[in-house]
Amino acid sequence: MRFLDSSIFKSTTNEATLDVQFVQQNGDKYHEALGAKAHYNEVTTWFEPTPDSGYSNAEDDLRVALYEYNETTEEKYRLDLVSYTINDVLLEIAEADGRYKKKEKGIAGAHRYVGRFAGDNADALRPWLELIPNDNGMSVLAGGLKAILNVCEPK
Repeated sequence: MRFLDSSIFKSTTNEATLDVQFVQQNGDKYHEALGAKAHYNEVTTWFEPTPDSGYSNAEDDLRVALYEYNETTEEKYRLDLVSYTINDVLLEIAEADGRYKKKEKGIAGAHRYVGRFAGDNADALRPWLELIPNDNGMSVLAGGLKAILNVCEPK
C-alpha cells in the first residue's frame, strides 16, 4: 500500500492546525456544510458536531422516545424513568416468561401443549396423516390437519 504511505497524506501538527483554522473560518464560503458548528477532535482527526447543533446519540434518542411514550399513554402503563434499573427489567422479563409458561399447565392450556407438541413433531406426524383415506369427505379432515401442522411447525 505504497499510495497511503505517500507524503500527501502525512502532515505535521502545524499544517493540520492551519487546515482546521481555515475550514472553521472560511468553510461556509465554499459549502454550507463546512460552515456548520463543529469542533475538531485531535484524536480522531475529524470534525464532530457540537451537542447544541442538533446532534444526538442513541441514548438521547431513547430517552426522548421514552418521555414521548409516557406522555401519550395511560397512567397505569407509564414508566418510571428515574428509578428503574436493568435488574428491574430482567426481573420483569423473567416474571412474564413464568406467567406465559404457567398458562400451558392444566386443562385450559392443553391446546397450547398439543399445538407445540404437534409443531415440534410435525415431520413424524405427516406420514400418519397420509393414512387417512380420501373417500367420504376424509380428505377435508386430512387437509385441515396438514394445515394445522404447517401453522404449528416452528420456522
